[in-house]
Amino acid sequence: MAFRRKDIKKASYYVWFLGAKESEGLRGEEFVIPVLRYFLDREGQLEPSKVTLQVSNKGLKIIQNNLITKMEQIKHLIPHHAITCVIQEEDIVCCILLIYNPITKCPVHVHAYRCDSIETATSLRLQLQILIDR
Repeated sequence: MAFRRKDIKKASYYVWFLGAKESEGLRGEEFVIPVLRYFLDREGQLEPSKVTLQVSNKGLKIIQNNLITKMEQIKHLIPHHAITCVIQEEDIVCCILLIYNPITKCPVHVHAYRCDSIETATSLRLQLQILIDR
């Protein structure tokens, strides 16, 4: 089935970014859940950063405020084909992304985001799943 532009409506989600960590695989809960547990164990030690996620037919755009200048925004576009897996656990959405990190030299990462409600997390997960299914 061909993907149509109207299959996904652009939406923004204001979330807490719990972190990014290298993944040992491309898809599946067995790669996401251990990383999620790691983030939850250290959640009380580090204050998560607030980011805006924009989901559109192009992919996932991560927008964060520059911590130094507070004025400019840092934007990262993750193309739809670089999202391989999405898992939801209550109000947290985790996804595996194919994005190269020059510091770790690893191309596969788990990102975790805490939403304001289970309903918001479900909406985000469903939109990301549409991108994955393309």
